[in-house]
Amino acid sequence: MKKSNLKFLFSTILAGAMIASCSNEDDSGITGDDGGNPPSSQNVITGNITSDTTLDASVAYTLEGSVRVESGATLTIPAGTVITSSAADGLDALIIDQGAQINAVGTSSNPIVFTANVQAPGQWGGIVLLGRAPINVAGGTSSPEFDASLTYGGTIADDNSGTLSFVRVEYGGASVIEGSVEYNGFSFYAVGSGTTVNNLQAFAGSDDGFEWFGGTIDGCNNLLSVGNEDDSFDWAEGWTGGGSNWIAVQQAVGDNGIEADNNEDNNTATPASNPTISDITLTGLGSNDGMRLRRGTGAQLSNVVITNFSDGLDIRDNATIANVQAGTLSIDGIRFGNVTRTIIVEDGSDVSSNITIDPSATGADASVFAGWTTNFNTGQQTTAILSGEITTNTALDANIAYTLQGSVIVQEGATLTIPAGTVITTDPNDGLDALIINQGAMINATGTANDPIVFTSIVPQPGQWGGIVLLGRAPINVAGGTSSPEFDASLSYGGTAEDDNSGTLTYVRVEYAGASVIEGSVEYNGFSFYAVGNSTTINNLEAYSGSDDGFEWFGGTVDGCDNLLSIANEDDSFDWAEGWTGSGSNWIAVQDGVGDNGIEADNNEDDNTLTPLSSPTISDLTLVGLGFNDGMRLRRGTAGNFSNVVITNFDQGLDIRDNQTIANAQGGTLVINGIAFNNIVDVNVVVEGGVDLSSAITEDANATGASTSFAEGWSRFDSEGFINNF
Repeated sequence: MKKSNLKFLFSTILAGAMIASCSNEDDSGITGDDGGNPPSSQNVITGNITSDTTLDASVAYTLEGSVRVESGATLTIPAGTVITSSAADGLDALIIDQGAQINAVGTSSNPIVFTANVQAPGQWGGIVLLGRAPINVAGGTSSPEFDASLTYGGTIADDNSGTLSFVRVEYGGASVIEGSVEYNGFSFYAVGSGTTVNNLQAFAGSDDGFEWFGGTIDGCNNLLSVGNEDDSFDWAEGWTGGGSNWIAVQQAVGDNGIEADNNEDNNTATPASNPTISDITLTGLGSNDGMRLRRGTGAQLSNVVITNFSDGLDIRDNATIANVQAGTLSIDGIRFGNVTRTIIVEDGSDVSSNITIDPSATGADASVFAGWTTNFNTGQQTTAILSGEITTNTALDANIAYTLQGSVIVQEGATLTIPAGTVITTDPNDGLDALIINQGAMINATGTANDPIVFTSIVPQPGQWGGIVLLGRAPINVAGGTSSPEFDASLSYGGTAEDDNSGTLTYVRVEYAGASVIEGSVEYNGFSFYAVGNSTTINNLEAYSGSDDGFEWFGGTVDGCDNLLSIANEDDSFDWAEGWTGSGSNWIAVQDGVGDNGIEADNNEDDNTLTPLSSPTISDLTLVGLGFNDGMRLRRGTAGNFSNVVITNFDQGLDIRDNQTIANAQGGTLVINGIAFNNIVDVNVVVEGGVDLSSAITEDANATGASTSFAEGWSRFDSEGFINNF
């Protein structure tokens, strides 16, 4: 900062020149935003601007040092102008002083662009407006932290610092004192309501995208903060203005979507921060807060969507909580997607009277940013709702944050395509959600290890929704050959088409499923496969933290069910019945907190001998329990061929029940070739009636069970640390 001030003084003392011609230099190659003709010459902008000055869009300008527009002067910047800063010449910034104005009026086809010759965050100080509107700092005026010689604040509520419209600031956020004194992309100090601010983008800065320090400026509409490394939007010191249509997208590094204060030193200072803002979309990186409201701020917010943060809404400090309770801080319609905790209040107070969750909230309109912004489409997530019936081929977009609303049924003849990286969130407040693929319909959900498809809930607890249900036409052993799932008698599954195709599920994670229809008896699973045929592709799936089974098969022939993870599900990890004859390999089950059996396997509860007989072939299996129940409970006539099995931490390792199941083992249709037991509380193998089945069960202390390598990077098994115990 000292270097910058010296340069500023030197430029002022010398010649008083504001713009020094550099037309004899080589052309820089800088063009307008849309790639038009190269500018005709180059100029350096430096020092003080003391009289009205108009730039020329055909000139490539370089900003050098702290350029200060002084009281009484107006800097006019026409559409299409490009101004570049260089960190090599010191700390650059454009400062509009009290009583000065900037009229920077771009258009959607010709925005004004402030950028840097080094395309990295923190290269310069951005645009700073210093106004005379009220702030709540003691004495009514203050100085920006980066320069004590400057002043902002006053009593002029309608103060006019000019116009900023269709302006893009790139690579701002330079540090004066690293980590504590930093510029933003746009800094509004005590800016008055006579100022016009709209259609702005702050891109890839090292501090906040936009920050307001008091002031009354309103109409701050269509603001886009992309890739800024601190907060996307920030206010303090009594900002009482407003805005609409704000979008924040974090990229690689980011703090909070919004961080809002009244006054750090005195949370009750007046005028209190109390902006009115509508239509907000905040998309994070899975950490920090979507909105952190603290230090006594008020606000009237509406139509808010918060996605991909650790905490959605974080309300701190007594004065802020009191504002919520009094109604001076309110949120009318907020929706959360893929957040760990939705609303956190520091003292646990109930704030529901003035904060309304609305599953239909849409957030901001992204279309207004088309054409004139940069790096938005690559990080953007708009929002959409999935509800009702899907009757035609439908493809989702990984750049959209979806909310599943109610029982969404893909009907016969239609295919639902879900690309890698898509996140679909459920909300228990809108009723019981589930995704059901009906007979004759298909799902093509093809994620990758780098970009899995994630189904989750705004409430990160078991039993929040119904999971994914596939209804096929393959054989089952229920009388009549068809049946209905217990949760909906109007649906059907079963038939004679062994090669029935319900589509593809690969690299898909289902979280917090297992919702109850009838508590304790009729519940959904994470993944439910009803009569699914062997043309269906199923692999690399995880069911995480559901209140019922992780995976359950009801008959069917689907094979190749490989690389399955059932983690922290509260009933059985894997379950089958009704004549499943398919196969799978490399299954891992880990119980956590609550759990029943690792595997619970039936043929048919009503008639254990019905055919087709449940007889899957499964290899490379690891089951880890909690010290009770059974690692594998094989009963009600199931058969199966198992190999390379490891069972750890159950009361009983292998529990074989019912005459028909025992007969299958004696007859060679139920075989376990290589099973190891670890830390079994009671007995490794228990057979009803004490029958000797050693000929069908081969213990092998060297069995290795499943490989964990497939789970790296995309699963909760990895990210929650379960993998570290293997």
